[in-house]
Amino acid sequence: MLLDNMMPGMTGLSLLQLLRATHSAAELPVIMVTAVSESERVVEALNLGANDYVTKPIDFPVALARIRVQLSRREADRALRQSEERYSLAARGSNDGFWDSDLRAGTLYLSPQWREMVGETGETTAGGLDAWLSRIHPEDSAHVEDQITAARQPGTTTDFESEYRLQHCDGSYRWMRARAMAQRDPNWRLQRLTVSQTDVTQSKVYDSLTGLPNRTFFQEAAARSFERRRNGECGNLAVLLLGLDRFKIVNESLGSKAGDRLLVEVAKRLRAAMRLWCPGKGHVLARLRGDEFAILMELRDSQRRSPDHLAASLPQALAAPVKIDGRSVFPSASIGFVTASEAHLAPEDLLRDADTTLSQAKLSGQGKAVPFEPAMRQAAVDRLELESDLKRAIEHHEFRLFYQPKVNLTTGRLAGFEALIRWQHPERGLLVPDRFIAVAEQTGLIVRIGEWVLKEACQTLKEWQERYPSLQPLEMSVNLSVRQFRTSGLADQVKRAI
Repeated sequence: MLLDNMMPGMTGLSLLQLLRATHSAAELPVIMVTAVSESERVVEALNLGANDYVTKPIDFPVALARIRVQLSRREADRALRQSEERYSLAARGSNDGFWDSDLRAGTLYLSPQWREMVGETGETTAGGLDAWLSRIHPEDSAHVEDQITAARQPGTTTDFESEYRLQHCDGSYRWMRARAMAQRDPNWRLQRLTVSQTDVTQSKVYDSLTGLPNRTFFQEAAARSFERRRNGECGNLAVLLLGLDRFKIVNESLGSKAGDRLLVEVAKRLRAAMRLWCPGKGHVLARLRGDEFAILMELRDSQRRSPDHLAASLPQALAAPVKIDGRSVFPSASIGFVTASEAHLAPEDLLRDADTTLSQAKLSGQGKAVPFEPAMRQAAVDRLELESDLKRAIEHHEFRLFYQPKVNLTTGRLAGFEALIRWQHPERGLLVPDRFIAVAEQTGLIVRIGEWVLKEACQTLKEWQERYPSLQPLEMSVNLSVRQFRTSGLADQVKRAI
């Protein structure tokens, strides 16, 4: 609209005021026509919402050019508005949250979906990128900051993706997958960063088979519980680890699907036991790996239940048979549990000792619940050192064979020998088999040790036969491990030794 300020009955400014009550400057561009001397009215018109002005006498080529500019601007505004409406509809219909950071102004806008993801309410937030980066888990923030730093560099890609943990208002962390788009100015400098993020916590921290929290969730929950313990919000902590007995046999005999069904049923029974024995907050049941489950307990003074009570109740909770493909499978679990002490400075210490105790429980027999004892930690350290020393002993030929003679009691003559191994440890002295054979069996090193014993015993017997030809044919007895029988080519190995 071209609007002359000087009109009969109503001034152009009055009409402009009426128009702006119903039509915005973007919807209806208005160009005022004024006299050269009416500068005050021009200012007033612009304040009331005029888009532009021309002076009388009108220079029509100039007026036409200004009209085209206003019409082009109106079309651009209309296209932008439609685009924003489409984006708004898409954002409202999506579960994604997004934030938009204007790096020049240093402001940050967080969408309602984003705020909902982290348990917040509110509107636009000032503070720029720092307000968002401060929420990212310390272990993930460096990676995200590196990506943003790379995006600031001219010539780099404008888009990137990232995964990180974002802190919720309840103190927990949620896993987010973000897609970022960088906007640059004509000089290719980063001026705006827009990020859309999806909450992928479910797939990151929950076990897809049983629906229980996984190891990642459990470790993060243990860290939060440790923090509450330091702040005096809970009395103490305990961790119970459960390993199913004979699970490998179920998998090998009935198949992996049967094993999965057993795990699902065990998870269901453990949930029921937790509801009964550990009501309230602060307790977590998780599947860590394979057939291993874990329970985190926050112990409070008012709580009657203890890890001992829970550990004693779990075998009964699991005992009922599970029907799988027409067969009855009786689940049982070995349980190791530990209550936090001053020696446990971090969640990792508690989990380590629980794992050590579970190993001890498995050695004690099926279905046993074993509490942690400090001596177990030293035993675990000694075992680790022993494993390392065993590997070195094989390479450095530290084993020795002793020969126990066999005598025919009727004739009194020597009939043969039994080869008995000893370990000449450089620091611990001469070790008998009780000190190292069990570890060698468990680690598989017994196969290499057994092969050496066989060759060494045969070599010694051959030397004695040549040195004492008058003796009757002598026998040499050599003990073999079950693991040696499980390896292929044992018969050929014996033939070579002979």
